[in-house]
Amino acid sequence: MREKVEKLTSLKEFLPVVIKKLGLWDKLVEKEVIFKWKDIVGENFPSQIQPIDLEKKILYLKVPSPEWKTELNYFKNELINKINKKIGLKVVKDIKIIIRHK
Repeated sequence: MREKVEKLTSLKEFLPVVIKKLGLWDKLVEKEVIFKWKDIVGENFPSQIQPIDLEKKILYLKVPSPEWKTELNYFKNELINKINKKIGLKVVKDIKIIIRHK
């Protein structure tokens, strides 16, 4: 009699498959941008610019003043390209900048 051999799958291999089947993969990748912000933009990136959320490929950033918003708008496309390159997917297509009021 032949024994039935079942292939064991590691959690590392199985979990991404389940997450994709549940339709949660994009959300997970979006949140990775928020959680790994400093790693993505680098230590020299201004700490005054903070991510709020990433939803439907739009990254929401908060800045302390209109001047910071103007400055950030100048290199918005460069920042989008840097984020997408670091993540390895086109996860950000636009950035919306919100001024944090005190």
